[in-house]
Amino acid sequence: MLDFALLNTVLAEHLAGLGLDPEPRREKVRAWTHGGIERLVFADGLTLIHKYGHAPLAQEAATHRVLQAAGVPVATLHSSEVRDKHMTIVMEDLGEAERPATEDEVLELLLVLHRAPSPPGSPSLSEYTMITLPDRARWHLDRLQEAGRWTALAGRLLDDLDKVRKVSEERCAGADQEPFGWVHTEIAGNGVHVGPKGIRLIDFARSYVGPVLLDLVSWGDGLDRPRPREARAFLERYVDLGGPAATLDRRAGLSAERWALAWLRVWRVEWYLEQSAIRFADQGLDPTRQALARRNMDQALDLLEL
Repeated sequence: MLDFALLNTVLAEHLAGLGLDPEPRREKVRAWTHGGIERLVFADGLTLIHKYGHAPLAQEAATHRVLQAAGVPVATLHSSEVRDKHMTIVMEDLGEAERPATEDEVLELLLVLHRAPSPPGSPSLSEYTMITLPDRARWHLDRLQEAGRWTALAGRLLDDLDKVRKVSEERCAGADQEPFGWVHTEIAGNGVHVGPKGIRLIDFARSYVGPVLLDLVSWGDGLDRPRPREARAFLERYVDLGGPAATLDRRAGLSAERWALAWLRVWRVEWYLEQSAIRFADQGLDPTRQALARRNMDQALDLLEL
């Protein structure tokens, strides 16, 4: 559970350290089980963003700091701290988004992001951790079943996770080859902000170091069905603009785009289960997440030819 007394104390200390009023007006932007975002409004009209969270979201401050130092276009981070597993970030307010990013803008951002360095201890999705994604998904599903949740879906989903696990060592081959670097995970969602101050990458709560093909094929990917042709075209443009030629290499007997679309879906299944069991444990969202997990599992099996 979030310790709001601790968070309020840390925020006041950081604002005082920046020479600002430690008690500004606070406007909620978003809130969830392990964190939230609020706008801080000061008497002189200055506004800043306060983002807070608890483990497992506390890594975001370190990620943001590294990316900012590497020249990745992000909101300026003014102050941050992790105290007693609670994260506090005070950063630039980018204002309201004005429009969606274009494909060209996204490609340019990804090329910069994927070349950024990663510090020791960064979250990672290596070949080894990809192999064990089905095991991690099963663990979360077991916890949900123990709580009397996801029971109707569990049997078939467990069988399908077993199918993927039996071939995962073979089908994860190529995960660690180029391009390998920061994966945003929300590039096709709310990860790009186009506003009054220009274009910025935002929201690194789910980012990790891994096969960036998963980021690339997510652009334009439909939840209704995979779109390998569109994904291939995006990969080719990425290479044309300076991405490594190995981006287009086949992996584990599959085309680059089919391999990435498949493992993106296995990753999503594990994410939906983790969300339900740990991060955003709102049981009212179970039906939606179950439908998403089932759809992504079916698509992953088809893409992996199982």
